[in-house]
Amino acid sequence: MLCTLKSLDLLFPLDQLDHPSRFSRIVTDEQGRLLRAFADHNGVWRHPVKIEQVSKNYIEALVEYEDQRFWSHLGIDPYALIRAFIQNITCNCIQSGGSTITMQVARIFYPHEKSLSGKLLQALRALQLEWHFSKTQILELYLNNAPFGGTIEGIQAASRTYLDKNANELTDAEAALLTVLPQAPSRYRPDRYPGRAQKERNKVLKRLNTQGTWSKERIAIAQHEIVLAYSPKRPQYAPLLSRALISTYPNEQVIHSTLNLDLQSAIESYVKDKSELLPDKTSMAVLIIDNANHEVKAYIGSSDFNNTERFGHVDMVRAIRSPGSTLKPFVYGMAIEDGLIHSHSLLLDTPRYNSPYRPENFNHRFSGPVSATAALQKSLNLPAVQVLETLGPDNFYGRLKNAGVTLEVPGQPNLSLALGGAGSSLFDLVSLYSALANNGQVVTPRLRQASTLSASRYLLSKEASWITYKMLSSAPRPDQLHSPVFFNDTNPIAWKTGTSFGYRDAWAIGVSKDITMGVWVGRPDGTPVPGHFGSATASPILFDVFANLPGRRQSIKSPPKVSLQHICWPLGLLESKTPAPLCHRKKQAWVDQMKVPPTLPEPGMEHWRPNPYNIWVNAKNNKLVDKNCHVDASVKRAIAIWPRVSEPWIHHKFWFYNQLPKLDPACQAPPTISIRPLAINSIENNSKFRLPDTSTTLELNLSALGGQGTLDWYLNGRYVGSSLQGHAYPIAISQKGIHELVVLDEAGDLDRIEFEIL
Repeated sequence: MLCTLKSLDLLFPLDQLDHPSRFSRIVTDEQGRLLRAFADHNGVWRHPVKIEQVSKNYIEALVEYEDQRFWSHLGIDPYALIRAFIQNITCNCIQSGGSTITMQVARIFYPHEKSLSGKLLQALRALQLEWHFSKTQILELYLNNAPFGGTIEGIQAASRTYLDKNANELTDAEAALLTVLPQAPSRYRPDRYPGRAQKERNKVLKRLNTQGTWSKERIAIAQHEIVLAYSPKRPQYAPLLSRALISTYPNEQVIHSTLNLDLQSAIESYVKDKSELLPDKTSMAVLIIDNANHEVKAYIGSSDFNNTERFGHVDMVRAIRSPGSTLKPFVYGMAIEDGLIHSHSLLLDTPRYNSPYRPENFNHRFSGPVSATAALQKSLNLPAVQVLETLGPDNFYGRLKNAGVTLEVPGQPNLSLALGGAGSSLFDLVSLYSALANNGQVVTPRLRQASTLSASRYLLSKEASWITYKMLSSAPRPDQLHSPVFFNDTNPIAWKTGTSFGYRDAWAIGVSKDITMGVWVGRPDGTPVPGHFGSATASPILFDVFANLPGRRQSIKSPPKVSLQHICWPLGLLESKTPAPLCHRKKQAWVDQMKVPPTLPEPGMEHWRPNPYNIWVNAKNNKLVDKNCHVDASVKRAIAIWPRVSEPWIHHKFWFYNQLPKLDPACQAPPTISIRPLAINSIENNSKFRLPDTSTTLELNLSALGGQGTLDWYLNGRYVGSSLQGHAYPIAISQKGIHELVVLDEAGDLDRIEFEIL
């Protein structure tokens, strides 16, 4: 007999019953909750599960109801077969089948006709299964392959589909329901026939009561539970990330992501609703990471995966786009670390002297002298370029690359890096910003729990990182009143917006102690979206989401080597080391290890004039002299000089020429430093013009007195042309409103006026 069975086993071997191709591929959240499943090649939804991942009450109900002697028989239960035979003969009907769980597994994998020969083949396959597999393995085959209606197979797929929970979370009533459902899946489907399903469930509970498996109290509670089930609906959370993970890890059946389903689903719904207010074909992306463990907690790659009109299939978290102004904080951070600036260094938002690169500000205006903090918070372009020029574009690019973020740069790195002249992704930008909450260290965010956490890579010192964070977090938030009464410092968020050239990309990135979040809005095809930019479109989304995140209330503590110091403008040095007459404006600055660098020299003027500047005066009358003046004795006096291009924005008493004493009559010729300054003479400040009745444009001839060399003209922050000394520059203006006119000479002198066209 044994030889015969061995021969049959060799002639009719078992298939590979647990082959991975039989199962759906699944992506779950951090708690094992289903994000998205991909059906097998036959379109069947079968979610792999181990016996320890199924609730014990279901295992108890299944074994007691279907096969009491499962753990002891050899695949066939003679007692059950005899009982079934007697019951069926007695009622002249099929009341009981007598099949064991092992026999049911055999029928699932090797279907047969309902006949005596079919039953015999089923029994032989059951014996064969018991020969090759352990009881636990056989039970797992049942758990993974039992039919539950339509294309739903296996307890995990059934539990997730009908009850929206994992199989280890079943109540007693739910366990009893899913125990009986495979007997007639179509007839007892709880979503379609809850009454039938409840009646059959109660039969299972009655059996468990009769056999004493569960207590009467437990049975009574389960019987009072109403059958409620969902219609089959495939979860589709984080569809773009799920698709990427399935492709990246083709040999993994179940991929456990780091996402949080509650957060993911809430933000997906919010983004979908919010994007309906955006122009056609505009999409949105949001990425959230946990700063402590560097895990991605929410990944929304598009505004709506199923909306082809909005390019829902394009993952904008990974897409390479122009980052706009979002790299500026790291320009300032690196300059702080290198001792080039501190948080309130005097920078210049003025036309650039003698430079071919003349970027404009977003508001088409100049602000004059600004602190590094104000320049960063207002996202002014010219100060950022000034700092990057001193830092060095190659240096900046290389340090980002060493931190693990490589920008896509056409050609050699240049000054446009500060304004978005490179390619980056939301994923990389959020990685960079998370360093502000991690002592300046960049760690690549983890998307999959099984992935090894990458090593941290140096971006900034912890001191420079914190100062940059502080500069950004002290910015007035657009979602709050700016009165100190309403300012909430208990939940500081360092944030920055950005807009790429032509309104193609709107960015907002925020960092709290616990969370780093990035938002992108735009058209995936690169078409401009006029009127939509970072501060107006992306930042409200950032703060909306932040406001609904629980418990983000701790501020980042400053490193011990960072201190708040009083400094003086225009020199930029400590107040304690600056003579009182040279301290024109006092500021408070965060400094790194007491590194208080002097004010950066004006671009193009580095070697022209030291600061403070020494002049000579007659010792008797304190009037200005030089070596050509014949006086008995002269003494040296120091004056603090503001950048000459900043003078139109500061009090006139601090202008260079106004700080000079009157000329000494003993001088045969005026000292060279007293040459007449540059001044626009063709238009008076605050003039008003009206467009001619016969024309839509106003024609003006621009001219200036004083100054040296070629004159560069700027209208509303934009370079419009150059003229020679003594020559007028013609210009035609059609736009009504207030205009800013600036002229700059070759020595770096500047004059500025405003006029209005009515």
